[in-house]
Amino acid sequence: MKEIADETFFRYCVLTLIFSGPPTAVALKFLQAPYGKHNRSGWGPTLSPPLAWFLMESPTLWLTLLLFPFGRHSHNPKSLLLFSPYLLHYFHRTVIYPLRLLRSSSSSKNGFPISIAAMAFTFNLLNAYIQDIAPEYAGFLHGISNCAGTLAAIVSTIGTGYFVQWLGSFQAFLTVTAFLYFATTVFWILFATGERVF
Repeated sequence: MKEIADETFFRYCVLTLIFSGPPTAVALKFLQAPYGKHNRSGWGPTLSPPLAWFLMESPTLWLTLLLFPFGRHSHNPKSLLLFSPYLLHYFHRTVIYPLRLLRSSSSSKNGFPISIAAMAFTFNLLNAYIQDIAPEYAGFLHGISNCAGTLAAIVSTIGTGYFVQWLGSFQAFLTVTAFLYFATTVFWILFATGERVF
């Protein structure tokens, strides 16, 4: 029964990320997120930027450390080797970067909206929870992503001018690129469920 509840919760987390993506993309087309150099009033109470960064990035670090020991391959040295760069990256984002912000006098002047920090915290919480790819798909996904990366590198160096001319503007080219990123995100989330799709 516990496995069913966990599977249902996992599905709801995945669906939440899938369905919150498009409205977020549309909203950000018209609104500029008010932090950093774009900071402005009107978004409610604020936190100091170092504290906000620490809080909003922390779920990826602590939830991963909490869940990893319960994984099937948690004691496999290869898993630990692959896990280490991920952990180092998020340790930097959660601990080192906020400490650097704390030392920087210019970044600590403006407050960071609590509403933005709460949205980022929620996203990181969901994202850290669902980051799991079933082993039977790992080779396939690696091949697809390697192929896509190689093709993107070839197309970007050869075809950018052509695509800009064909689409009419660089903005249209960026829109197509954003759509491709969205399609890739949906692809990865579909396979993150660990079930056979086809």
